[in-house]
Amino acid sequence: MRDKLIGKRKLLVTLIALVTFFLISYSISRSQESPHSAMEANPKDEGNCLVCHSEVPKEGEKSPNYLLNSEPSQVCLVCHSETEHVGSNIHLNYVNPKESNLPGDENNKIACFTCHDPHPQGIIKGRVVYAAHLGGYERDFIKEVVLPKKEVKEVSLTEKTKVLLRLPLEDNKLCRACHIKLD
Repeated sequence: MRDKLIGKRKLLVTLIALVTFFLISYSISRSQESPHSAMEANPKDEGNCLVCHSEVPKEGEKSPNYLLNSEPSQVCLVCHSETEHVGSNIHLNYVNPKESNLPGDENNKIACFTCHDPHPQGIIKGRVVYAAHLGGYERDFIKEVVLPKKEVKEVSLTEKTKVLLRLPLEDNKLCRACHIKLD
């Protein structure tokens, strides 16, 4: 009888260890998944919101810090590097021009989310999110106007790059929100 009890305890301990292992593995794999992709795959899962937000924002709710887990200027840097792409470190920390009508960080400076929308299309009701498309005109504008002092030979997007933008790159609408207006 005692041997059966010891065997059941061992089995119970083994099961608890296995369940714990699988829960930890699931948690680690889920945390390594991009919250942007996760939102697209399952827009109703509010757990995706909590990767960046301290609480799930309600529709139409306004908050000076967007209910983020850290300062707006820092939240993207939890997963992305500050030099994620050409020009990012040049733009960050500049004052966001009011006429751009784009969001700024806690000090009204340009942050990653000034140009990029962290939420895929359909997550925020009524908001349009644009994919990136670089034609020759857009490449030239970026090289000559946006990054004139940098020796940039080529501006491109890799095939795997999925970019969520607040305005389209076509005809440089996004760049022109802050940079010079050309007729």
